[in-house]
Amino acid sequence: MEWFALSSKYYIDLDDEGVSEKAQTLLTRICGYIADNETSGYIAKSALKKLGLSSVSRRTDELIRERIIVETEDGLGYDVPAWFKWNEALERLVKKRKADRDRIAEKRRQSQNVARLSQNVAEPHRQLHKEITEVVEVSHLSSAREIDTPSIESSELGPRCERHLADPNPPPCRGCADARRTAEAVSAQEAADWQRIQSEAARRRAELIQEAIDECDLCDDRGYFGTTVCNHDPNIVDTAKRGMAQVRAVLAQNAKQAASKQSP
Repeated sequence: MEWFALSSKYYIDLDDEGVSEKAQTLLTRICGYIADNETSGYIAKSALKKLGLSSVSRRTDELIRERIIVETEDGLGYDVPAWFKWNEALERLVKKRKADRDRIAEKRRQSQNVARLSQNVAEPHRQLHKEITEVVEVSHLSSAREIDTPSIESSELGPRCERHLADPNPPPCRGCADARRTAEAVSAQEAADWQRIQSEAARRRAELIQEAIDECDLCDDRGYFGTTVCNHDPNIVDTAKRGMAQVRAVLAQNAKQAASKQSP
């Protein structure tokens, strides 16, 4: 997250408690680290060395003494008890962003599964067209349901931060700007994912059709058997011959019966 909140009088309260300016500087950098890494009020001890300050141990001891930070039970880091009091709106936005990222990741996983299933098609060639249609329809329906679902909760006024959801004329606000940027990014990603799914399905369909044509000894390069679309069934000729023979037999039998009726 690009921002975080502090009480407007935090430095006055800390001055009254005798917390040094150096310890207050450490607190602000701890809060900046927590916001940037979205750790919900927690910082690991190893991360304190990355904050670019000297005498970190002494500054930390001051903050611990005043219970501004509290050591975790595992002894590996510290919690800032006032974090959620100061940053309730930020934490809601962080949660929403994480849900958006998880939704996009799940969508990518499902599209990859569709592509994998398409590559493993191994049914007889005569069922090829039906299978391809099913693969395309499944990818279309599953993706359409997801993409039609709004990724970010927003009012008719557009994406806003929690404080300005119902404000028709909000003041300049970094939280609202973050919400808009998040909505635009998710929308763009969804459109790109949907376009990629369509392209992949069309490409795979063309590949499977061409593979069937290349392996078929009956049809021409366009996939036609005479003047009809070939179904790539190697028994089609024998089947047609048997069918014609049955038709001729029935016609002959009918003609014989008709002749017998006409004879005196």
